[in-house]
Parts: sequence; structure tokens; C-alpha cells
Amino acid sequence: MDLREKVSYLKALKTKKLVEEDIPKAFGELEAALHAENSFRDFNYSAIASGTNDCQEVKGLLADLVFKVPVGPNNKPMTVPQREAWLILQRKKDPIANAITNQQNVLFNLENMRISAEMAKKRLEGLKAVLSLKIAQIRFLSGD
Repeated sequence: MDLREKVSYLKALKTKKLVEEDIPKAFGELEAALHAENSFRDFNYSAIASGTNDCQEVKGLLADLVFKVPVGPNNKPMTVPQREAWLILQRKKDPIANAITNQQNVLFNLENMRISAEMAKKRLEGLKAVLSLKIAQIRFLSGD
């Protein structure tokens, strides 16, 4: 392979575009996705649940209800199972139901943002792999 063929092949690799445009763009997308997720997390802090637990907002509303548990039959205090059943039923009523819905929406949006950030990270990793391959090709062509 003569020098002209090598030069034309190297130009066809479009390494400059990859380094100057594609990788910085992918990095910017990843950074933007991570910042968006972090901002959303900070803005909705009280509506974020951990694991199978409720968020702070729901826990606060349920804590208020503990002191409002009605009296059971014959003016006797409710039994523990009756009280738990009553508290579970309250989760379906406003404003707790709205807080639970908000909690679910926040978790859904956070998961979508996490997926977007992960996809941006994978795109950046793919471009880095392409760059490594192009570097190997350049080394091969220049080592003649």
C-alpha cells in the first residue's frame, strides 16, 4: 500500500469528527442526563421512597392518622389488626392516595432518568471503543 492509499484510508476513518464532535457530544449528553436526574432527585426529595418503604411525605401523613384512629365497637379501643386494617384503608383516601401516586410518579421518572443516563454512558463507551479501534488501524497503517 503506497502513501496516498494510506492517507486516503486514514481520512476515510473520520477520526477527527469522532474526537472533536461525537465523543464531546456523547459526554455532554451523559453529563446533562446525570444533572437532570440529580436536580429532579433534589426537587422531589420528600417524595422519594427507599426500597419498599414509603416516602417522607406519606410517612408524615400516616403518622398524623395514628392519632386519629377511631374507637372500635362498644367504645373500646381497636385491636391491633383492626387498627392496621383501618390505616391500610386510609392509604386509598385523599390526601394519602395523592401522596402515594406522587411517590410512584417520582420513582417512575427517576427510573427513566437513570435509564437515560445509563444509555448515554453506553453510547460514550461505544464511541471510546470505536476510537480505540481507529487508533489501532492508524498504528497499523503507519507501522509499515
